[in-house]
Amino acid sequence: MMTKEIKYLSIHDIIEIHEDLQQGLGGRRGVKDREILCSLLEEMSAFIESNKSKDIWEVAAAYICSFTKKRPFFEGNARAACVSGLYFLELNEIVAPLEEARVEELMKKVKAGEMGIPEVASFLKGEDSSEMVAQALTEINQMYSDVLQNLAK
Repeated sequence: MMTKEIKYLSIHDIIEIHEDLQQGLGGRRGVKDREILCSLLEEMSAFIESNKSKDIWEVAAAYICSFTKKRPFFEGNARAACVSGLYFLELNEIVAPLEEARVEELMKKVKAGEMGIPEVASFLKGEDSSEMVAQALTEINQMYSDVLQNLAK
């Protein structure tokens, strides 16, 4: 079975995404620290190499988390990170099922350090982990209630 080769973003792609966003939305353009930007791309290469399952959602999440935290640009780091991750998916013919409000929620949580790569990957897939946890807790509470009722009989 032939597998499709995954396409990755280059430093040029990421800088162009940032420039386009800043031009459209305003704000200071340009790379604040090229060393940080280059090290981020090296980290991404290492992450991709170590990601044996080649989970494309985790790679997109790594773009989002890494670029949000390391802030290589003067302004617009979170926007560029988010668009880079989503564009990476698009390059690989995948569309994340997200609404704009949910993207804003995602980026707030990433910036606050409340979500890491696994959580962002689930979020991008449409598997919001907080909803999954709430559902699991509801099911556990129901099972617990059933057990108590059976013990009372």
